Amino acid sequence: MKKKYFYEIIFLFVLLLFTPFTISAKQPPLPPEIGLLVNDFRYTEDTALIIDQIVQDAALCGIKLNVEIIDYSDLMWRVYFGNFEMVMFSTTAWYKPDSFDTILWLLEFYFGDFNWWGYYNPEIKAKINELELLYLSGLYEEATVIFHEIELLIYEGQYYPAIGYHFDDTLIHTHLLLINNNLNSLFDIAVRKALSFLIDRENYIPLIQTTYSETISQTCHLFGWSQYHDTSLPYIPHSIGKAASTLAKAGYRPCRIK
Repeated sequence: MKKKYFYEIIFLFVLLLFTPFTISAKQPPLPPEIGLLVNDFRYTEDTALIIDQIVQDAALCGIKLNVEIIDYSDLMWRVYFGNFEMVMFSTTAWYKPDSFDTILWLLEFYFGDFNWWGYYNPEIKAKINELELLYLSGLYEEATVIFHEIELLIYEGQYYPAIGYHFDDTLIHTHLLLINNNLNSLFDIAVRKALSFLIDRENYIPLIQTTYSETISQTCHLFGWSQYHDTSLPYIPHSIGKAASTLAKAGYRPCRIK
């Protein structure tokens, strides 16, 4: 019996001796590689400048963006079936002034029943249902309060980092990074926040304007175009430093892609 205890004590001693070494030797994970789909239909020299910059900025934080320029129809099929990681995208919806109709449709597209790629956010979806009920009941002030709660959740999650928007007759176009939030590499909120910090909106907007021949307004919020938008939400600046520190705080290894 004493011999048995002796070997157990020796085992515990060896375990305690080498455990700190094992922990210190373990390397934190690298930031993920992310595929970025780009529509060839609007791929111009200006678009190339945007892509080049975000790829270079991401590399400084250790994120490798693998750019794939593909035909528009192929891109839409990839999005429809969820066969993508991230897309330089523009959503289009009917715009009705002083109405929650457009907001509700887009919310369902991003987070609910109209979502093509199968991403479903139950917390936001429950808020969408509450918002719709209040709106249909004519309770606009109460609906606005719930909408602001939804906007806060979107801001905190950075599910689809916004770049800008423009109006075209009765349509609202929102330019953004469409992220497949179902994937493990992009399910991490720190990665999505870092990507949002990497968007140089002030530089991108003039380049997007020449591509679309429209006046593009800058925004870092999905519903920054709406009269119901919560203007108290903080602005998200272009900051490689903040992107890198966000990843480091989440446990990713600080590095650069050469």
